[in-house]
Amino acid sequence: MTPFERIAEARLGEEVLRARVRNLPVLLAPKPGQVRATGVLGVRFGSCDREFREATGGPVVRVPDGVAHFLEHKLFEGTSVPVFQRYAELGAACNAATSFRTTHYYFTCTEQFETCLEFLLDFVQRPSITPERVEKEKGIIEQEIRMYLDNPSWRVFFNLLGALYERHPVRHPPGGTVESVRSITAEDCLRCHRAFYRPGNLVLVASGDFDPERLLARIEGWVGAQNGAVGEAIPVSEEGEVATREAVDRMAVSRARVLLGFRADRGPGIGEPLLHEELSGGFALESLFGRSSEIHQDLYKRGVIDDSFSASATVESDFAFTVLGGETNEPERFREEILATLERAKREGIRAEDFERVRRRHIGAAVRRFQSSESTAMGHMREALRGLPPFAHVRALEGARREDSEAWLRRSVREGRLAVSILHPS
Repeated sequence: MTPFERIAEARLGEEVLRARVRNLPVLLAPKPGQVRATGVLGVRFGSCDREFREATGGPVVRVPDGVAHFLEHKLFEGTSVPVFQRYAELGAACNAATSFRTTHYYFTCTEQFETCLEFLLDFVQRPSITPERVEKEKGIIEQEIRMYLDNPSWRVFFNLLGALYERHPVRHPPGGTVESVRSITAEDCLRCHRAFYRPGNLVLVASGDFDPERLLARIEGWVGAQNGAVGEAIPVSEEGEVATREAVDRMAVSRARVLLGFRADRGPGIGEPLLHEELSGGFALESLFGRSSEIHQDLYKRGVIDDSFSASATVESDFAFTVLGGETNEPERFREEILATLERAKREGIRAEDFERVRRRHIGAAVRRFQSSESTAMGHMREALRGLPPFAHVRALEGARREDSEAWLRRSVREGRLAVSILHPS
């Protein structure tokens, strides 16, 4: 029997069994009485990992943009039967997602959970990728890319990232471009799978009404024995001025869309520094611009912003950026008012009552997420892929400080790191 560690969060009434099965990290979150059960298999490999070494000290491998997303599609094609079809036969729903730094595959079911979990491990670990299958998939993914290009929100966002970054692959959409997808080969996909889809670089999470010790014993027989080092992704950082100050585009929209972006010179790494930076930035923006804040109400009443406005901080191990924007009839006024608000907040700080309201709301939302198997599994998966222990997020919420968010504002909102993306009506 594989040894395991019990990790409990008494205040939530939650427990996780953490183990390592043939070098695969496993987290099991039992939920007695829960009707639905969820399994998630995540990998530290995303769209930004286009340059890597297959072994430490080896030559640098470069693959086309979009390979991580393409590989996700090919794994879902399955071997003898498509993955969607097999899960439908089992009465389960399944899906996958590729982000900048990770990819994860998941299902939710109400019965035959062990069969569903075994199949998840099987199709992700044992791909059936041939040149013929790769060529067949290209047309499907090209259509998906063109669909996103017709989406105004997508267009204005990636125009902004292209202005913020000159070299970092985050400037490219996870699906790649039509041109890059056409250049992907079966060997590109297999090479990435061999380098990153190894037990040491995967994380398996299960949540539901099951006997965790029995399930752990079953998992031992499902995990493939793969030896060898995990591929070494090459991080990229950009310092100094942004690539370009302004990106202007036109599209068939009724109103202009404006995004203001601030870029950090580098990311915080993984683990606690990443979580601290993410929470500090998120709390600062929500305290200032959340719908219940005085600033939001003032800007809304004066017609500077409307219900389309949003503000968010994206933080990964080797990059971080902040985006604020929405639809407007007056792009210049919008830009001036938002920048003036940020500069005033840097000088005067964040109202204590606004910060505390945001902190309490997030604690409540985090507690509620543990009520379902899906959100529980996804939360544990996200922490694990970011180098964090179980329950790190909810514990960090309780210790969040207004001073940290004010410090984040002062170091993140800088003129030389600002770019603007405007999408005018054509």
